[in-house]
Amino acid sequence: MTTKKGTKDAIYRVWTVRVFVSNQESAIEFFQDILEFPVILDAPRFGWVELGPPDERAKIALVEPNPDADPIRYEWQLNQIGRDTGITFEVHDLDAFYKKMKERGVHFHMLPEEMPWGGYMAGFEDLDGNRYNVVEDPEHYTRDYS
Repeated sequence: MTTKKGTKDAIYRVWTVRVFVSNQESAIEFFQDILEFPVILDAPRFGWVELGPPDERAKIALVEPNPDADPIRYEWQLNQIGRDTGITFEVHDLDAFYKKMKERGVHFHMLPEEMPWGGYMAGFEDLDGNRYNVVEDPEHYTRDYS
């Protein structure tokens, strides 16, 4: 596996993953105060805020649906709230993370459990019910999956 940025004409990273929220201010508080993600970019003029873990290679963009948008687009945006995001975070100690988040009132829809592929994973939700996974798997890129 390589970590090289690639050539000028190739995609070299995921820039952001968009998550729609009902209230951007409350969502920012959740990500900052509960998950301890710093705000990396705040563009209120565009309704766009980027947060992420200390490793800034990937960020989450919290977006509140815009009622001034085209009605079809606005309805689509509203329907994106409260879904499985497909986002998986990585931690060094899932049990410690789980305990800390439970103490902070985070709802887990999946308790920490060993996965058939070898990792240890749990699932939690933000204030809008958007779902995320969190995994502990230091052997992920060295394990033989054949």
